[in-house]
Amino acid sequence: MTPRERFFATIQGQSVDRPPVTPIVMQWAADLIGRSFHDYYLEGEVLAEGQIAAARTLGSDWVSVMSDPWCESCAYGMTFDWPETSVGVPHCLLIESPADARKLPAALLQGPHGPAGYLHLRTTGLIITRQLQTVD
Repeated sequence: MTPRERFFATIQGQSVDRPPVTPIVMQWAADLIGRSFHDYYLEGEVLAEGQIAAARTLGSDWVSVMSDPWCESCAYGMTFDWPETSVGVPHCLLIESPADARKLPAALLQGPHGPAGYLHLRTTGLIITRQLQTVD
């Protein structure tokens, strides 16, 4: 089966030759393309490049646009220090009580550090889609 056939057969409940696979490769993908984890984390173009390179290297069945929850938290206004080689370090918690959760906007598209949260993942997804349109 091709990765595409395997993926669609799986979500349609059909039999497959093996389970489809997509590993979580964040830091490893950044290293693979020679970029810092900081850039991978905050730039949709770098995330897309890393995910595509990792999928091709590992033979994954699909390319993930998954990122870390800190990107989404950033989009909701949580502030961080962004080290070059590790995940963001929050300055404080955004939600400390149920009342805090009710104050959050329903959807924000951009955080204070450039493309973040859902816009970041959407950008990454669009780049991956464009680059892999013709790949089966």
